[in-house]
Amino acid sequence: KYNWKELYADRYAREGSYRSNMSEYERRRVVKEGRRQDRFEQQRKSRERDIENWQRRHRHREQEEEKVRKEQERTENRMRRRAQIEKVTLLKTQGVERFKDYDYEGAIESFNKILEIDDKDVATHFNLACTHSLNEDVNEAFYHLDQAVVNGFDDFNKIKTHDALAFLRIQPAYEAF
Repeated sequence: KYNWKELYADRYAREGSYRSNMSEYERRRVVKEGRRQDRFEQQRKSRERDIENWQRRHRHREQEEEKVRKEQERTENRMRRRAQIEKVTLLKTQGVERFKDYDYEGAIESFNKILEIDDKDVATHFNLACTHSLNEDVNEAFYHLDQAVVNGFDDFNKIKTHDALAFLRIQPAYEAF
């Protein structure tokens, strides 16, 4: 009420000196205009705060959705891996049964299907080496035996004594291997 000249001095400077003889009407008009601008500024700040709050909530919602999506992916990957393991186990069982039944071509087919799923399976490479050795396919047998060793097969006594690898052991390339 009493400080209107000091509060709105910059506005008066634009319109003219407040020391001039302003009428009461003009003075009230200037004060109203100042209040209107102050209210507008407060509303603008309020809108900005609302926008920031909405963005914060929206980011939080996106983060929650991302967490849910990642958890779903993990669950799907676990289920997919479990299904692969079951399929590999079934194929290994089939391959070993065919190997024991002297169906070496069928065993090779089953073991190759396993390698399509997991190309670093040590036991499968060893079984393929044994099967190819019994079929007298030297190159394939050495390749799969090498892959078994490269991927972590470390039972070298088994390589030296396994009956199915007897054909490989009499080959000249075995000593180099």
